[in-house]
Amino acid sequence: MAKKVPLDQLASSIDKILKDYADGVIVGVDEVTKKIAQKGAKAVGGEAKARGWGHDYDTGWTSQIETTRLGVTATIYNKNKAGLAHLLEKGHAKRNGGRTRAFPHIAPVETDLQDEYFKAVRDSI
Repeated sequence: MAKKVPLDQLASSIDKILKDYADGVIVGVDEVTKKIAQKGAKAVGGEAKARGWGHDYDTGWTSQIETTRLGVTATIYNKNKAGLAHLLEKGHAKRNGGRTRAFPHIAPVETDLQDEYFKAVRDSI
């Protein structure tokens, strides 16, 4: 229902409406970010478990949520074997020359989650 506002209070009324909308968008995006980060950590751990790379590696995947003045930032990482993730994903040099095979298991999950994240943010707005 329409609310009558005196002309001298129009600017402050519009400002309040926009601030309320922006706060709602921020809360929605923060919730989506946290949910997708947890889902991503679980998905990468599942990929590692399916490949049989060891219990420490597949159970070590977690997400860290950091709140900044611009919103929420999520980082998915392996708390048990942090350096191993990069070596498996990209491959590495061998001692006597040559390179080991790369096993991309993080990038496919990231690609899938990006699409899902953008759709969920669009829906929350």
